[in-house]
This record gives sequence, C-alpha cells and structure tokens, in this order.
Amino acid sequence: MLDSRLAADELDRRALALGTAREQRRPIDPLTDALPELAIDDAYAIAQRGVTARIAGGARLVGHKIGLTSVAVQQQLGVTEPDYGALLDVMEIDSGATIELVDSRVADWRIRLADTVADNASSAGFVLGGRRRPLGELDVSAVVVELWRGGEVVERGTSSAVLGDPCAAVAWLANALAPFGAALEAGQVVLSGACTRMVAVLPGDDFRGTFGGLGEVRLTVAGPDR
Repeated sequence: MLDSRLAADELDRRALALGTAREQRRPIDPLTDALPELAIDDAYAIAQRGVTARIAGGARLVGHKIGLTSVAVQQQLGVTEPDYGALLDVMEIDSGATIELVDSRVADWRIRLADTVADNASSAGFVLGGRRRPLGELDVSAVVVELWRGGEVVERGTSSAVLGDPCAAVAWLANALAPFGAALEAGQVVLSGACTRMVAVLPGDDFRGTFGGLGEVRLTVAGPDR
C-alpha cells in the first residue's frame, strides 16, 4: 500500500463530498482548488474510500476501468497519463436501455489528474455487448470504433489509440493495482480505455457504439420526463 500524505479524516471528508455529489447529482468544485498539491496516492486513497462505502451499501466489485489512455482524451482534459477506477455491478447498464448518465462529480469537467483519480476515474456507468470473442480471433489493436448520435457519426477511432494496444493498457492496470495490494481477478470486466474523444450528451440523445468485428452497444439518454 502506498503512503498517504493527508490525514485520514481529510481523506474521509473528501470521499464523502464526492459521494454526496454523486448521490445528489450536484457537482462540486475540483478537489485541487482547495488542495492544489493533491498527490496521486492520496487521490487513489480517496477513490478507494468511495468504492468501499458503496460496497458497504450493497454494491459489488465486478472489474476495473482504465481512463485517459488515448492522446485525444488526454488533450481534451489536459492530463498526461492514464488512471483507473473500479467498476461496480450497480454501474452496469443494459445495451439498448434508457438511462440517466451522471459523469464527473466535478463541475464543468474542471479537473486535473488528481481530481479524476479521486472521482474513481470519472466513472458513471458502463454498457457491455452480448457477444464475446477470444483474443486469438481478432487483432485487438486494429478494431475500428465509431460513436453515433442518431444518424450521425460524431467520433471515430481505432483501438491502437489505447496506449498502442489495449492489451498494453491492461498490463498497465495490473502494475498500477499492485502497490495498493489489489490484482485483476478471473471473471472481472476490464475497460481498457477510450480510443476517441468524449462527447457531450443531451436529454433524449440516442447513441450507438460500433466495434468492427465485435458488435455494437446502444443507449438512450433519459429525457426530463422519464
């Protein structure tokens, strides 16, 4: 386990603030506004407290997500390295579902790396397709990805944008978990990171993500009357 620079009560307080923001759908100022030198180790400690609280409330850990793996997303958010967060069963969304997405708990995405780390890698929910393929059946670094909003392609990329190879991102995650006494477990879901920029969503938007050779996932963002 890595050493924390902040006192335990301070870590608890920041984790509680992020948890309250998630529950109330009310974003807060970046933690780094009050703690400009917030260390990454402390940010992960805050995130872990948030995950532990949700598990204590009945959620179950089902995997991990890696974020900020592509240059496009790093440039979009002004960060320079990947991060990771936990995936809980309550975050999984059925493909084709109508949902409400809650993204960063930090207002207006005014985040530094430590802010998104503390916020469980800015996790909200995840959608999985129903088709699984063995790694040996496809070139995982050459999957063409398109994000559609309605009938328009709004982002397009290739899986090689994920640290050159999504498998390299998974290896990075395994090494990043080790200092915290954690490891990848059989059966867990791992999201290796986006290969396109993020796009804003509006109530009622219909999205479809297509993954060449793998299939597609769909979701509709809930409108105000849903």
